Amino acid sequence: MDEDKMITRSELAQRWRVSKSWVDKQMVIAPETLPPFVTIGRQTRFPLSEVEKWERKQLQNQN
Repeated sequence: MDEDKMITRSELAQRWRVSKSWVDKQMVIAPETLPPFVTIGRQTRFPLSEVEKWERKQLQNQN
């Protein structure tokens, strides 16, 4: 079974061209505005497949 690639908050911020602090803020005040994520201790990761699925959904909602 292939494990899903996980990306960091910084990688997500870079991908979306936003600041890491924006991602951090959204995680606290509006986590529903982000793709699903996993936090273990102080480490937060976003499954890349979920990020891609979330992005596709956002594009569909704009049409």
